[in-house]
Amino acid sequence: MPIFETLPPLHRRPPAPHPAQRQGFRRVVLDAFEPDLRTGCQFRLGLRIKGVHIAPGVYELT
Repeated sequence: MPIFETLPPLHRRPPAPHPAQRQGFRRVVLDAFEPDLRTGCQFRLGLRIKGVHIAPGVYELT
């Protein structure tokens, strides 16, 4: 007897991002996220990244 079941929508793969979205994401990572990560300073506010309080070294992004 199964304890849980998954519904069909959970098995579908989400659509791939549009090439312009991928290019924008790559630009933000290379021009903003990576430099902030290397310096060890706070992340820019525009990136909307904050640390998870109960897990040091783990970040959430919105």
